[in-house]
This record gives sequence, structure tokens and C-alpha cells, in this order.
Amino acid sequence: MTAIFFSKQNIIDLSLASIAKLKPLAQKAAFRRARYCLHRSHSDSVQEMIIAMHMSTYVRPHRHGTNISESFHMIEGELDIILFRENGDIDQRVEMGDLQSGKSIIYRMNCNIWHMVIPKTKYVIFHETTTGPFEPINADFPEWAPLETDTVGISKLFKYINNHKILKDLV
Repeated sequence: MTAIFFSKQNIIDLSLASIAKLKPLAQKAAFRRARYCLHRSHSDSVQEMIIAMHMSTYVRPHRHGTNISESFHMIEGELDIILFRENGDIDQRVEMGDLQSGKSIIYRMNCNIWHMVIPKTKYVIFHETTTGPFEPINADFPEWAPLETDTVGISKLFKYINNHKILKDLV
């Protein structure tokens, strides 16, 4: 089940109650995430989404093509963004959370670096903005990143991340 919804409205306003409806959709979705696209199509030059992820989702480490930026603005829950070096060593961990968490609420990446998102609460909801148009071929995956079907490899990656000391701080 794909849980991606596009709006065709000229004016979009979403309440927290509307956004919360993404949670059960994320839990049922194959990749354990759901998104409400605020842009009209994959061809738009700006891609804005409200994304809900269940804690059990796995976002395979990846990087985007050159001249692609992405930013997150937290709405609910907590997540970590792990930034990797070319060889898979962890370079940074960005800890994000909603206003009550005391963690970072905004993140922006302006470079072509390996990264992944890890939900830390049962559900996490955030607003993502990225450069369009969306082209699946713009995402690149490192050889050391396990496929979504490799449960043993994913388990090893998470064990490595959880036991690894970060090499440098964000700021």
C-alpha cells in the first residue's frame, strides 16, 4: 500500500487533527510511512511534504544529486538524522524533536552526503521541503547500506549506530 497523497487545492491548510490521520496510514503502509504532498506533482521545482513515520520504518542511507537541498521542521515526536562519511563511518548525529523535546526543531542539508532518518518515538511527523523535481534516480545508495529486505543487515547497521561514538558535533 502506497500512502502518498497529493493536494490539488490552491490553498492548503492542515490542522494537527488532519495531520494525525497520517499515523494509522503510516503504520499500515509497506514502508511504515505516509506523506501528504503540499506540491501538485513530482515535477514541481519545490517539493513540500508532511511526513509521518512509524518507529519501525527503515530509511536506507542515501544521498541526493548535486544542487539538492532538504530541510525538516519537526511537528511531533523525535528522530535522529545520521550523517555518514564515504566509507560508512558515522560523522554526525542530528537529534530532532518537537517543541517540548528541547532538541533541534529545524534541520537543513545543502550538500551531497550519505544520510538516513531514524524515528525515535512511536510516530514522528515532520514537514520536509526539498528541491524538485522528484526523480528517483537522483537518490544514490552506498554499497554498505542494507536493502530494505535485508533484516540481518539492518539489525547490524542499527547496532553499529547505537554503539558508535559520533566523531564531531553538528555546530
